Amino acid sequence: MVLEKDAFDESVAVVRDANERGIPLKLLGGQAVRLLCPLYPHRARNDQDMDFASVSSAKRPVIDFFERLGFLGDTRFNTLHGDRQMYFTTADGKTSVDVIMDKLNMCHVLEFRNRIDRMPYTLDVTDLLLTK
Repeated sequence: MVLEKDAFDESVAVVRDANERGIPLKLLGGQAVRLLCPLYPHRARNDQDMDFASVSSAKRPVIDFFERLGFLGDTRFNTLHGDRQMYFTTADGKTSVDVIMDKLNMCHVLEFRNRIDRMPYTLDVTDLLLTK
């Protein structure tokens, strides 16, 4: 995948493509908030990566999907930790992709696996609020 747009536009395009293929992949973080609140000023950075949520039962389809788009998976990391998180980059290394699987572990645990399909392109709004 050649990234000609900004990270936000590419992230939305990736999620839409995944949805069309039946792959449970949702936006996370600032890009999800930007999609849901388009009138709120966004805080774009030049080095912004792409953050997604998915479910561990879709690990193989997610890997195949990103590889088909031209992203390179971190094979060792994804093998060891792919049930919790996966990592991909573009061939030039300029764009990184994080895919959080099933739940987000921070000061609290946010389990979203059973709610992954509530919203078409992002995690549920309440889940997003709890990630910030």
